[in-house]
Amino acid sequence: MNSFGDNGNKIIQVLKWNVSGNPPSKKNAAALLVKHIENNQEWLTGMIEARDRMNHFMKGGMSPMAFGVALIIERDGVQTLHRPRMNPDQIVKDVMTTVMNNLLEFIEYFLGISIAARAPDYAIQWNSLDDPKRPRWKMIHCEIVRHMINTGAIWRFRWDE
Repeated sequence: MNSFGDNGNKIIQVLKWNVSGNPPSKKNAAALLVKHIENNQEWLTGMIEARDRMNHFMKGGMSPMAFGVALIIERDGVQTLHRPRMNPDQIVKDVMTTVMNNLLEFIEYFLGISIAARAPDYAIQWNSLDDPKRPRWKMIHCEIVRHMINTGAIWRFRWDE
């Protein structure tokens, strides 16, 4: 697939109906990805709609003039900074910063689960971080994971249970 068509529903259908159950971990990874998409569909749909308004001028669109930044100086010397806004209460920069952080986290989790399903000798350690420049997950060899389980450092989770 090369698109997040129908707000993710096309990918959900592919994951539900086209992923082999052999080994079972693939089917379970697909189920985690479906749940991940479904849990994030509301903001993903909002992001897609915002993109469509800004880039494709759909649903009322946004005038290219709305993206201009200008310092307006009145006759009395009062200066007003005009910044691009999504609506009267939200500047575009704030919206785009939030969207980018959410999108990076969504993609990283999606890729981590996808890679884990193809690397049975490794486990994924997921870290929720506020710093978008740091990776949110890392792969750990299963021997290390087994040792951590045996010493009580972590609890056991299996895809195929």
